[in-house]
Amino acid sequence: MSLKLVVGLVSMNISLEFLKDAALKTAEKIRFLSASEEAFKVVGFGAGGDESRYVDVAAEETIIKLLKDYGVPCIFIGEEKGVVKIFDEKPRAYVLVDSLDGTNNFLRGIPFYAVSLAVAEKPILSSVYAAVVLEISSGKLFYAEKGKGSWLNGKRIKPSNIEDFKDAVVSIDIPPHGEALEKSLKIAKNSTHLRRLGAVSLEVCYVAAGMIDVHVDLKGKIRVVDLAAAYLIIREAGGLIVDGDGKELDMLADLPTRRTTIISAANPNLLKKVFMLLES
Repeated sequence: MSLKLVVGLVSMNISLEFLKDAALKTAEKIRFLSASEEAFKVVGFGAGGDESRYVDVAAEETIIKLLKDYGVPCIFIGEEKGVVKIFDEKPRAYVLVDSLDGTNNFLRGIPFYAVSLAVAEKPILSSVYAAVVLEISSGKLFYAEKGKGSWLNGKRIKPSNIEDFKDAVVSIDIPPHGEALEKSLKIAKNSTHLRRLGAVSLEVCYVAAGMIDVHVDLKGKIRVVDLAAAYLIIREAGGLIVDGDGKELDMLADLPTRRTTIISAANPNLLKKVFMLLES
C-alpha cells in the first residue's frame, strides 16, 4: 500500500485543499489543450447526455487520476464518465465534478468558463461540505467549506445589498420555447441590467460575491454536477438558491443525468420580486 493511500485512509475525507489543487491542475490541462485542434473534436456523448469534446474528457480524466493518487475511496460523479468508483473499499465521499463548465464559451474563445468541484458525505446536495469553482481565464478561485463561509482568492465574499430590481444585474439563461420562455421573458423585460454569460457555476458564484444580483435558469437542464459546488458557495456566502417553483433546492446527486431549474438571488427581497414577476 502506497504512502499516499495510507495518508488518505487515515484522513478519511477529501479536503478543500485537495479540491483547490485539483482545480488548478485541471485548468493547466485545459489551457494546454486550448492550443490544440484535438481539444475541439467531438468524441461521443457523455453520461450527462450531451456531446463530449476531447477537452471535456481529458479534463475529467485528470481529476480521476488525481483522486486515485490522493488515495481516499470515493465515488466520482461527472458529466462525461458518469459514476466511477475509486478503489474497492467503502466510499468515504462523493465527488461531484464539472471539469469544464462553459464548454461552448471555451470553444469560441469567450473567457468565461470554469472547473467546478464539490465533495459530499452523501449523494445529495445538502451533504456537500467543500466546494471550489475556478474561473480559468482570470484565475478567480471561489471556494467554501460548510459552516466556514465563502471566499474568493483569500477574501471573504457576500452577496450585494441591492434590493430594488431595477438596479439589479440579472443573468438569465433564456429557454428556446414554451412556458419557460414566457416566464423568462417576464424577467428579461423588467431587467435594466441583463446578462447571459453561459456558465452556471460561475454565474451563481458571481451572485455569491456581489458581482451579479440575480441568476435565473428555467430551462430544466441544469445538472447536479453543474451546480454542486456553486450551491455550497452561494449558501455559505449568505445568498439564496431555490428551484424554479421557489422550493428548497436539495436534489439527489447520485447520477449526472439529474436536472433542475434554479433561481439564485442576493437577498430575500430580490427573490420575492423575481417570483412576483413570474406570477404576473
